[in-house]
Amino acid sequence: MHSCLTKTNELIISLRSGSMEKVQQVTEWLFSDTPTETYLVGNVRTKEKQTFIYESCVGAIQIGIPPETIKTSMRNREDVPQYYLLPPQLFAEEVNFGEIEFPIFFNFFIKQAFKNPDNKVSVIGDSAHL
Repeated sequence: MHSCLTKTNELIISLRSGSMEKVQQVTEWLFSDTPTETYLVGNVRTKEKQTFIYESCVGAIQIGIPPETIKTSMRNREDVPQYYLLPPQLFAEEVNFGEIEFPIFFNFFIKQAFKNPDNKVSVIGDSAHL
């Protein structure tokens, strides 16, 4: 688990610093066939079926974006994340885990990202997803 958390933190730091070379390195590691341990303990919790929240130094990172995820956050009285990680497989059990439009709308209009660019949504994924 340590290497997964380390790589996630590296990704966040490189996104904030604008180091696209480091982002590429972490992305290649994420989508490689190298066996890695899973997020089972620590700062990762289940949000909803097959969707997880990683509490990082920059805030919550949601892994997977199913439909209705904003409603789940609101129902659970949780902040809607600003960072989203698309899973390698976007469709599972007839569910799209890449439904990013409502998190973008929520952050833009409700959190007023149009006034404060620090509230904008960041989506992390494979180039084929983006």
